[in-house]
Amino acid sequence: MSKKTEEIAAVENAVSQMLETGRVDTDQIERWKKEHKVKSIKEVACRISENETAYIYLKEPNRDVVILAMSSPKDNANRAEKALKTGIVVLNNCLIGGDERVHTDDMFYNSAVVEASAMIEFYETTSKNL
Repeated sequence: MSKKTEEIAAVENAVSQMLETGRVDTDQIERWKKEHKVKSIKEVACRISENETAYIYLKEPNRDVVILAMSSPKDNANRAEKALKTGIVVLNNCLIGGDERVHTDDMFYNSAVVEASAMIEFYETTSKNL
C-alpha cells in the first residue's frame, strides 16, 4: 500500500469514527415539520472537539418570535448586542431537538445563539417618500 493510500485510509477511518451526537434521521425531520407546521428545519452542527460534532435542530421562527427577537429594550445597543439578543430569542423559542448539552455547555450554547441569529430573514424591500 502506498503512503498516499495509507494516509487516505487513515483519514477515512478517522471520519467514520467521528462522534455525531444529537443527530436525527430524515424521518424525524419530516415528523417535526408536520408537528410544528413549518416548511423547513435548520440543522446546526457544532464541532465540540476534533472527533465530535453535536447537532441541534431549530424550527422556522414564526411572526411572534420575529417580533420578540427584533424588539430591543435598549435603543442604543450596538449591532453585536442586538444580534446576540436575536439569537437567544430564536434559540429559546425554536429549538425542537438535538444534543441536550446546548443547555449546559456555554460554548455550544453561544455558538448556537450566533447561528440562530441568522435565521431572521426578510425580503429585499425599498421605500420612498411620495
